[in-house]
This record gives sequence, structure tokens and C-alpha cells, in this order.
Amino acid sequence: MVYFMQRRWDEALPHLREAVRLRPGDADIRTDLGTVLASRGDLPGAIQAFEEALKLDPEHEVARAHLAWARAELARKR
Repeated sequence: MVYFMQRRWDEALPHLREAVRLRPGDADIRTDLGTVLASRGDLPGAIQAFEEALKLDPEHEVARAHLAWARAELARKR
């Protein structure tokens, strides 16, 4: 979480992937993973992470907002 809070995306990414592996049912971790992926420019990966977070918690407002942004950004870049 320190790397995430410091916006050190490249360093945060492997730790978040490990956290997802250890806690696959945690929507917050998947949302954080999506945020890191989006910040690194991996919009398809981010969209997948946000969608997975919403499958786990359909009311997750941050995941929902980030998913809408990532989809719009991906469409804009195409």
C-alpha cells in the first residue's frame, strides 16, 4: 500500500497482483489493481480488474466510477 499511496505504480503492481492471489474475493484490492493498471496505461487490464471488483461487490462506487472513466478513455483513444 505504501507504493500505491506514493503512486509508485511499477513497484506497487507485483504486490497488488500477489494480494489478489491471496485474497481473490476482495473488491477493494481489485479496484486498487485496476487503478494501478490504468495509471500505467493498461486500460484493458484496468477495465477487467474493475469489472471483477464489481462482480464481487456490485455496489462498489469507486470501481464503478473508475470503470466508466477507463471505458471512456479507451474509446477516446481508439
